[in-house]
Amino acid sequence: MKLDIDKLDFEHCSEEKIHIPESIQSYGYLFALNSKNYKIEIVSENLGTLLSSSHILGESFFDHIAEGDYDKNFIIETFKRAEEQDTRLPIQLEFKKESVAKGRNVFFAVVYKSGLHYVVEIEPAHKFNESYSARQFTKIYATSIAPKFKQIKSLDIMAKEIVATVKNLTGYERVILYRFNEDCSGKVIAEEKEEGMDSYLDLLSPPGDIPEQARELYKKNWIRLTPDTELSNVQLIPSLGQGRNPPLDLSHSLLRSLSPIHLQYVRNQGIRSSMSMSLVTHDNLWGLILCHHRESHYIPQNVRLECENLSQIFSWHLYAKEEELALERLKETDAAISSLLELVGPSQSIVDLLVEHKDRILKLMNADGFIFRSKHTSISFGVVPDEGVIRKVLKSSKRSLSGSLISNRLSETESDSEIKGALITPLTENLNHYTGWFRKEEIKTQKWAGNPDETDPQGSKKERLSPRKSFKVHKKTVYGESREWSVNDINMADRFHKLFLTHALENQVKMKDDIKNLEEQDQSKDEFLATLAHELRNPLSPILSGVELLEAASDEETKSMVLDTMKRQLSQMTSLVDDLMDVSRITQGKINLRPKACFINDIVSGSLEIAQCLINEKNHQVNLKVKKKDIKVWADPTRLTQVFANIINNAAKYTESGGVIDIEINELNGNVMAKITDSGIGIPEDRLNSIFDMFSQVNPHSSNTQGGLGIGLMLVKRLVNLHNGSISASSEGQGQGSTFTLSFPTLEGETIEPEVHKNLNIDILKGKKVLLVDDNKDLAKVYKTLFKTKGMDIKISSRPSHALDMFEEFRPDIAILDIGLPEMNGYELLDALKENEWSQHTIFFSQSGWGTDKHVELSKKHGFRKHLVKPVDSDTLFSILASELS
Repeated sequence: MKLDIDKLDFEHCSEEKIHIPESIQSYGYLFALNSKNYKIEIVSENLGTLLSSSHILGESFFDHIAEGDYDKNFIIETFKRAEEQDTRLPIQLEFKKESVAKGRNVFFAVVYKSGLHYVVEIEPAHKFNESYSARQFTKIYATSIAPKFKQIKSLDIMAKEIVATVKNLTGYERVILYRFNEDCSGKVIAEEKEEGMDSYLDLLSPPGDIPEQARELYKKNWIRLTPDTELSNVQLIPSLGQGRNPPLDLSHSLLRSLSPIHLQYVRNQGIRSSMSMSLVTHDNLWGLILCHHRESHYIPQNVRLECENLSQIFSWHLYAKEEELALERLKETDAAISSLLELVGPSQSIVDLLVEHKDRILKLMNADGFIFRSKHTSISFGVVPDEGVIRKVLKSSKRSLSGSLISNRLSETESDSEIKGALITPLTENLNHYTGWFRKEEIKTQKWAGNPDETDPQGSKKERLSPRKSFKVHKKTVYGESREWSVNDINMADRFHKLFLTHALENQVKMKDDIKNLEEQDQSKDEFLATLAHELRNPLSPILSGVELLEAASDEETKSMVLDTMKRQLSQMTSLVDDLMDVSRITQGKINLRPKACFINDIVSGSLEIAQCLINEKNHQVNLKVKKKDIKVWADPTRLTQVFANIINNAAKYTESGGVIDIEINELNGNVMAKITDSGIGIPEDRLNSIFDMFSQVNPHSSNTQGGLGIGLMLVKRLVNLHNGSISASSEGQGQGSTFTLSFPTLEGETIEPEVHKNLNIDILKGKKVLLVDDNKDLAKVYKTLFKTKGMDIKISSRPSHALDMFEEFRPDIAILDIGLPEMNGYELLDALKENEWSQHTIFFSQSGWGTDKHVELSKKHGFRKHLVKPVDSDTLFSILASELS
């Protein structure tokens, strides 16, 4: 039987109406009954070989059925059930002996609803042992093979077990399991065959080999047999147009005649008999089990129906195994994400952790690169294409159901890099923020059943409709593609995407909080600047009044009182400036500690000395309780004294006169614990968390506020942290006093040598020559008077050019250069002075209002012996000069 293309009434394979062929295969018989009265309206033309009379159109079907195990009522109920379920149901029919032409009168049958008809298809019920054989194989599969699937870790191994079962059951020479891809092409993933049969394992087939309407029919009709490709078809009568319309839909038919194109396709494989079993889950055609035989091979109807049942068991087992393997990967992904989330903390965000564990993450995703881009964060690791490539992918790639943009074949216009696969999930509709995974090119060799480019869709009708002629393995090397992104890959990427989406949302919330905090800090800053102006004006007023008094007063007592006041106010101003400089150093991380072994008792005693004046002034009672003496710590004594002095000073300042300050020192678990408790104004509960913030004051406008900038406790907190310590504040509320608790690691086994204070001989300065270069004329006049009181010879210059001439003539022992000079700065002036031979005998000091570590280091780098920070009190100035000269 040869295919005649010219007789086909369609132009493309997709147009063939394979569900209404108006004929059946000749190994069975068909009746179509009126669904209301069960009268026979359509039959297969071969009915004369079954019944004694072929003229039965218009007769009741039940006139020919014997009263037996399957009576009329049972058969009608079966019709109704098949209609309700829109399926095909098996039944056994016994015809009246007088209605049958010859031989047996018991038949295997199936019934189904088609349009206005109930269709009955009959096949001879011979060889009943075949039925028992089929049921036995089902039982064997269910009890011995299926339980092993839990241990099977590969879909291919499971598929191998299935095709082996089908081959044993049906006796076909070759059984393959064909798996559909998303594009409807397919691949053979398992095979069992006899010697001499060609192997189809791993062969690929294009979508056109099984056209769309055939795939839809496979979903409705799960079993199909072609016992012999040379069997002639049997037409249905009456023919269309002769008293009947429309054509009879045979979608559920077991006997439906096959497409002549398909039959030729089977013949071209060297096959004479074939059977297919559909693998369907969730109304999705997962794959096919295809059976091939080189000779004619009939499988009885009851065995085929048992195979159909098995195919559904296979379908769900394959689906369950695929889901199980996918779930294992998802669980591994979730476990990885959970383990990372456990490590998230203030010092490490989820983004930081993903970068740290990038190799593990890329391995999980079977990817070569990753990127996360949002408005405020952008990270990438592995191999990632540039931004231009990503933008092209976002514009041109197809979207998955989850909204991801996917491609495993980036064109050269999209990417000229080694990356050929992209899975990008946008965070926002405008596609500016996204997560993306990338894969490199994976060169692969494909095996096709014949040449995949054999059919030309633009060719003639004969070329378009002629089935594949050659099934010789055709190898094709594929370049420019990555490994395909599976549904499981997309699900895993979605897991990570949600993680980053959460991170982005948290960042947005944090940003809002930061904005709020900035607004609050901005308000605090404004209050701070107002406070700073106030605090600087406070000492200026008595200084200005003091100057006027000195001009008018003649008695020594008034002069002495005014000078003491001015010194105290200048000290207050210097303290304010020092605090500001410390804030600058600490916030820039440029404060340098000079730690050494010291006793905590000495630190606290030194702090009390600093605050003693205020304590005495307010008549406070101080209770110092040291439970263990000689507790050693590794600390910068100056800075740690500053910490304790600040807290004790605050306790004295914010406690009404006659208050109590308790200081308790103890050692606990390798730490020194210090508690400073006062009976003062207390701290409101809502301010306890912010008391250590910059510019923070409990109530800056309160009458209890005793001055200050609100930066002291911030400095304390930072200095404590630099000493690896901790500090906290507690209070029962306003008017209930406050407690500050500090903790520092103790030091064991370190010997503390007593300090030897070197007595400097200031007289060494007498007769020394000093050159002062500074454009502040008032400061120069004061320095001139001060230096003369020590018997020193001083020359002053306000301009660097003048200083160069003066240096050559004066030849000073000491030169003090201001950094911010006109014409040239102090560093440049020093470089110029060092060209003079006498500079070898001169000690150079820099002087400036800038006192950060950066400025100190810069002065040393340029060759200054020391850097003096304005203002410098006279005792300190002369001590430094005497120390360097000695």
